[in-house]
Amino acid sequence: MLRIRFFGKKKRKELRGLTLIEVVTAVGILAFCLSGLLLTYMNLAWMSDVTRDFTVANNAMQARMEEIRRYPFANLSLLDNQTFDLGAFAAANNATAVSRVFDTDYADLKQVRLVITFHSHGEQNRTFTTDMVTLITNFTGVN
Repeated sequence: MLRIRFFGKKKRKELRGLTLIEVVTAVGILAFCLSGLLLTYMNLAWMSDVTRDFTVANNAMQARMEEIRRYPFANLSLLDNQTFDLGAFAAANNATAVSRVFDTDYADLKQVRLVITFHSHGEQNRTFTTDMVTLITNFTGVN
């Protein structure tokens, strides 16, 4: 028990619970913390979707790059500014994909660049671009 003195007299005061102000303050602090956690969760879910889209786009570029490496070196210039198919990813993400072929200072070396532009889903509908660059040589073997 708590004993409090008022003007020299002893009075008893029993503690029975929390006041309304204490409860409202506690609920406000809890709501503030939970809203921060919810916002963090929503951002992580959105980032997970974007990361998945980047992975699918990079896998499509890698597959296309492997196809291009099998082309005869003389025909690489035909692939310049050509679009390539991304399958279901293109339809779901409004994606476009293009290949670019550049000559270099060396006659037996070409630079190939693949670029994919896509839209993310969700409330933060943004456009992303990812690309892949490689050099392809006219390798005819070693004597």
